[in-house]
Amino acid sequence: MPVYLFKSDSDFLVDEAWRRLVRSVVPEGARRFNGERLDASQVSAAQVVERLRTLAMFGSKRLVMVDRPDQWNKAQQEAVAAYTSRPNPRACLVLAVPLKKTPKILETAVGAAGLVVEFSAPGEKQAPRWIQQRAQALGKVLTAPAAELLVQKVGPDLPALQAELEKLALYAGERTEIDAEDVDRVVGQNRSVTVFEMVRAAGSRKPREALLALHRLLEEGEPPLAVLAILAREVRILWGIKDGLGLGLAPQEIAQRLQVPLFVVSRQQRSSESFSDDELADVHRRLQDLDYALKSSQVDPVKALESIVYRLSTKKGP
Repeated sequence: MPVYLFKSDSDFLVDEAWRRLVRSVVPEGARRFNGERLDASQVSAAQVVERLRTLAMFGSKRLVMVDRPDQWNKAQQEAVAAYTSRPNPRACLVLAVPLKKTPKILETAVGAAGLVVEFSAPGEKQAPRWIQQRAQALGKVLTAPAAELLVQKVGPDLPALQAELEKLALYAGERTEIDAEDVDRVVGQNRSVTVFEMVRAAGSRKPREALLALHRLLEEGEPPLAVLAILAREVRILWGIKDGLGLGLAPQEIAQRLQVPLFVVSRQQRSSESFSDDELADVHRRLQDLDYALKSSQVDPVKALESIVYRLSTKKGP
């Protein structure tokens, strides 16, 4: 399709759709150059059309996404509508708008030339079924009681549900089924402290705050294995962000590369700059060793986690 219109009030679902489209349209080696995401408040319709008319590198398609084109005035919307009547066959335009603020002129134009897609975020009643389907994509079976309990604890917050599901999948290990007992043990109720906050304190070289955050997580019911799993994931993301910044990639490109929502990169960018590559490599190795030790010996998991968090918090940095 030469043009798409994404209608949704869920940034999470739009981010996912965008990443899927980039993977399907742009060859892997060219994604750094040919997948571009823009904000309508910072670029004009004429500039977008100019990008679309420009030949893509490596002979692939140029893919451009514009967030919130509903903020453009009528003349700019008409310019984009005119483009859709004669689109560049070597380009793909995606327009992302809120459900209730879709300009009629854009919806009509895209409907005639491409595809209008609506992403409806599930509500409280639909969320259990939604998260069960997401579990299947991870090769897991989330039982109905487990799904209900998960939504009860987290609410219909899609990014939070996905994050908790990934944590549950890691916690389950080789087990296929995730039951309500797993959810009760792994997912905290109304947590006021997150692993992100613990990592941020470590990046600021504040070991006392980082350790306090760790203890509060454990006191609120987070099993050590679950904390270990999500801490390892955060370290991998930090490492990936740092590597992407070193290559000169934009946050949108880094998010595509790591297969995470854009807000995760924005949230973690400053923390990633606080650590050196050697630090992250060392901590990642220690987390792997601890994971093996916890599953094969009588290591004290709390003391082991304290040691890693303290080490991360007291390094000299890059």
